[in-house]
Amino acid sequence: MASNYGSPGAAAVAAIEQLLLQEELRKRQAFLDSLASRDRDLNARRIDLDEEQERRIAAAQKEAQENLEAEREYRRAQNLAQHMLPGESDENTAEMLDKHGFTGIVKKTPGKPVIRLAPSAPALLQLPQLTSETGPDRFESVGGSAYQQARKAAEERAELAQQAQEAAAERARETEAARTAQNNRDNETRELVARIGASNRNANADLQRELLQARVDAANDKKNAANDEKLNKRKVAVGLAQETLGVLDQLLDANGNLKPGVSGLFGATTGARWIPGSQTADAEATLNQLVGKSVVDLISEMKSQSRTGATGFGALSEKELKILQDAANKLSNRWQSDKSAQAELKRIREKVRMVLENQASTTPGAVVEWELGPDGKPRRK
Repeated sequence: MASNYGSPGAAAVAAIEQLLLQEELRKRQAFLDSLASRDRDLNARRIDLDEEQERRIAAAQKEAQENLEAEREYRRAQNLAQHMLPGESDENTAEMLDKHGFTGIVKKTPGKPVIRLAPSAPALLQLPQLTSETGPDRFESVGGSAYQQARKAAEERAELAQQAQEAAAERARETEAARTAQNNRDNETRELVARIGASNRNANADLQRELLQARVDAANDKKNAANDEKLNKRKVAVGLAQETLGVLDQLLDANGNLKPGVSGLFGATTGARWIPGSQTADAEATLNQLVGKSVVDLISEMKSQSRTGATGFGALSEKELKILQDAANKLSNRWQSDKSAQAELKRIREKVRMVLENQASTTPGAVVEWELGPDGKPRRK
């Protein structure tokens, strides 16, 4: 029969093993709990970092959006400052222009006081009640820079046209006066001839002398009229030269450097000229005016007058005129560098200035006057 009695030593060993196993399980559980706690801490920190990054991204996006809106507003203000037409405006536009430094484009006129009759209950012998209010402020645009420049150019063209019209009228009056004087002299000459034919030999010498003097006077008047016509033609050439320099001043500064916007017409940035309202688009129109009209008109006028000897611009030869024409033609090549285009513009300015310098240093043809000498024959004074 088997006995249930165990050894006391075996029971103690079993108890110790049980204690050791429990302690190992407790340590393992504590280690697992510490790992779980660390994972929770890491997850919490990761969430905090993600939230902070999202806040920073949102702040950066907000700042970028604000900067974009500010840039758009500045570009709109810049475009209005250049191309705004005169007329009624509003307070928001005025504030936007002033905010970006474009003051004076829109002017404010404070509202005027307005007196109104206040409604009141009807009553006998009751005086009407009056109220005083201030009317709304008025805002009016004076026009952008492009409008002002176009208006100034139009006024200058009108003034030149008026001057040309007055000069033409003056030439017509002078021509008519010369024609009348010539007719009078012809009549006097015929009278002298008749007197010479009817006079005796003693008076014949005096009458002959008077006839020669009349012919001398007629020659002097004819020469003076021709000189006046040459001078008027030269004034036309000078006016065209001054107009061409005015166009060049919109492309080059006083030191011969390209003005803002002109550099965008040449090289790799030539596409900027197609952006409406930009400085490059304005420069494109000015350059087209220079090479398509101003230089062509000036060269055509000078060649026309040179054939008649009217200009007197001897220092500007056919070769110089060809250099001027070639420089204008080269500006049609928009793939050249800014430096090359600047050189051509400076070359045109140099030749046009030569036209004006020749005008200042030369005078119209001297008037040739004749007189009768002691021998009764015509001679130069």
